[in-house]
Amino acid sequence: MARVSDEYMTRRREEILEAAKACFARQGFHATSMRDIYRECGLSPGAVYNHFASKDEIVRALGEQRLREALSQREALALIEDPIEALRLLAAGTREALVREEDLLLDLQLAAEALRNDSIAEVSREAFDATLETVVGLIGRAQRTGHLDRQIDPDALARVLVGVFQGVVVQTAIGAPPERERQIQALRALLAPVLSAEARRRLAESPTINGGRA
Repeated sequence: MARVSDEYMTRRREEILEAAKACFARQGFHATSMRDIYRECGLSPGAVYNHFASKDEIVRALGEQRLREALSQREALALIEDPIEALRLLAAGTREALVREEDLLLDLQLAAEALRNDSIAEVSREAFDATLETVVGLIGRAQRTGHLDRQIDPDALARVLVGVFQGVVVQTAIGAPPERERQIQALRALLAPVLSAEARRRLAESPTINGGRA
């Protein structure tokens, strides 16, 4: 029975976080009340407070969720021996993230909250560092196998690539989202001169957001 109870509590916690995410995406952290959250998830106030004592705890939990996702991605990609295949999977995951506007808006709000909340700032930096480490590692592996120009600074290139994603988040938040497939094509064109012919071919075979081939 204890196992069932643990699973039930975990599901309830996830329901609350998903409801909070929807509220935050719709009206922002500070305009959202705990009442909004328990109305969104259809649970009683007691059920919500049983998991989270405050809205700040919910925001922190969402930041920790982002960190776990970044760490899991890093671990999964590290198991893939072929760096180009790993880059293809990273690109595919990024394209999937680009269509989840609720998550994009949450990322922007977490970044803004980090300006006033040291706890959120800490977990946000950890998530960023994990993502950056993933991209730097893949770039380095691609360089060592001859698929990417070795003169490129891996950390600098990784920060540029992560920055492109962050730029999409900001543009989406202000109501001016880019045409994402065109952006992907432009990014590939910019990277083409520093990639091997095989890397360009294989990365071009990655599915687009709409499921086709670029």
